[in-house]
Amino acid sequence: MFLGSDGADAGERYQRLVASPQNHLQDKGRGFVGWNKKAIEKGDYFYGFSHEPFHHLRLPPRTYTITCFRDPLDRLFSHYRMLRQYQKEGVNHPCMETEGEWLKTPGGFEEFLNRIPPEHMLRQLYMFSNKFDIPEALTNIKKINLILSTNTIKTGVDQINLTFGMQLKLLHLRSSSFHEVLPEKSKKKALELLKKEYEFLSEVDKFLLHL
Repeated sequence: MFLGSDGADAGERYQRLVASPQNHLQDKGRGFVGWNKKAIEKGDYFYGFSHEPFHHLRLPPRTYTITCFRDPLDRLFSHYRMLRQYQKEGVNHPCMETEGEWLKTPGGFEEFLNRIPPEHMLRQLYMFSNKFDIPEALTNIKKINLILSTNTIKTGVDQINLTFGMQLKLLHLRSSSFHEVLPEKSKKKALELLKKEYEFLSEVDKFLLHL
């Protein structure tokens, strides 16, 4: 949404950002940064984004921060399907060097659960506490300007538009085309492994922007 906020093609600009030196792009008087921790911490951009944990970043004062949470099982299974799609299509994405090792055929999602490290299994909790400590994570989450979930993102976009006088519109790009049914046995195992993150998100719910 932010990449296309000035009327540019968001998908095309994203591809140029991927290919640009240090993933830092200046275009039409606006700066965009993706994934580059040093550039994000420098603050010379209109919009920056990353999957870097919040406790790893030292953002400049007055940086407006947004985070969006998703149902833990939905997020984890979606991540698995993305990796399986990359594997199937031979996509040379940097993440596959490490995360490709979490896949095993015919082990499927259950074998994925056995292989994925805790900091990726409980990624949303880890983003705000490297010790997986819920009170610490909640202290950090209170430092975020706008806390959303996938269920409240439309309201969040309206809030951003109101706050900054923008006209952002929801986009849904790069969704996985790899389809697999989640076995009930694997679902139960995943829910047990994700229990702590569900506890965290039940507390985060108190800070979410609600309708």
